[in-house]
Amino acid sequence: MVLAGPPSATTSYRGPIHQNPPRGMLERSVQVLNYDSTVTATAGGSYALAIGTGSSSGTVTLQANALEWTSFSGQFSDYRVLGLRVEFVPQLEGAQYASTVSGGPFYTVTDMDDATAPTVYGDLASFNTLRFCANNKAWFREVSMMGRPGEGDIIPITTAFTRFQSIKVICTGITANAVLGRIHVWWRVQFFHRE
Repeated sequence: MVLAGPPSATTSYRGPIHQNPPRGMLERSVQVLNYDSTVTATAGGSYALAIGTGSSSGTVTLQANALEWTSFSGQFSDYRVLGLRVEFVPQLEGAQYASTVSGGPFYTVTDMDDATAPTVYGDLASFNTLRFCANNKAWFREVSMMGRPGEGDIIPITTAFTRFQSIKVICTGITANAVLGRIHVWWRVQFFHRE
């Protein structure tokens, strides 16, 4: 899917706009890269992850987990992440599900400064972005990654660069090894090629 993107000099993003990039850099495309995985509780009855925006930050990362990353990174010299969306789809909803899986709710937050996976609910309790959702209900979180100065910087694909923004998820007290559902991740990425 090819989408219009903001100009490369833009440091905040509020929607699909398009202007010419600066001299020496050609915008080629904005792509939605994705990742999909089964959500399974550990033997200890928990599930936790941090979905990051950087090349190496988070337990689910853009470069390691986005299915299309390799094909685009071979075609372009630079990129930046415009946004991130995470969606959970339960295996079964409501009472049907409750009879096979017990446990607490999902806690989710957007963390603009860290991409370390939480280990207990308390790791997320102090965030003003905290949301709760039953572990048998669908939910989603999304965040723009260009809300503060520097977040809109264009990153060379070959440079080891860590961005610490993430969406964090934890659910504990779950039936051991239970399959909760599936998690879907979409990164909206703007790719550039230098002249």
